[in-house]
Amino acid sequence: MEVIRINTINTDIIKAYKKLDSCTLSDAFDKLEINQGGYILPKQRVKNTTICGQAFTVRYLPKQENESNFGTFLDDIPEDRVAVVDNDGRVDGSVWGDTMALFAQKKGVAGAVLNGVYRDVGPIDKLGFPVFAKGACSRSGKNLVSVDATNVPIQIDGVRIDPDDLVFGDESGVMVIPYDHIESVLNEAKRLKTTDDSFINNLESGMSYQDAKQNKNH
Repeated sequence: MEVIRINTINTDIIKAYKKLDSCTLSDAFDKLEINQGGYILPKQRVKNTTICGQAFTVRYLPKQENESNFGTFLDDIPEDRVAVVDNDGRVDGSVWGDTMALFAQKKGVAGAVLNGVYRDVGPIDKLGFPVFAKGACSRSGKNLVSVDATNVPIQIDGVRIDPDDLVFGDESGVMVIPYDHIESVLNEAKRLKTTDDSFINNLESGMSYQDAKQNKNH
């Protein structure tokens, strides 16, 4: 089992990321031609919520006889981390529910990103806890899967995710920013945001699309 060292991202950098959006971060990846990390498919399930924090990775495997460690990883997640749970994309049993969301919220966990499904949709909506998942399912996964490992590299939708990595999610999608590219992606995204804001201002002023595009930042 490959276990990696945990690095901590400076809180000022995370605050700067929180001023951005997933589309700008994706554009920064394209500009920098980064082939690590990137876009994954879980979608925002609780409206008007975002996530931004380092990943605490969890890997589930099909349950073996007498295993009963479903969900016990919650006690180990540090404050401000994002629970990134790989359940191999299964949609026949939930790996996140209302009691887990309540506990995580009280502990200060930044959100949950699931390569799988969740349940207790209404209660979690009321909590306002950020959940990004591939769908919902009323069936519990506790008799189907169990935790195989935490804080190890996992893979979701072909994207490797390490515990060091930054996870950002909003209504447009989820981005995984590798630890080694944290600063370069941030700097490029900030530059792109400034350019895009200028473009929008030009459009709002009545310029043609072509002129507005040509006069960005002017």
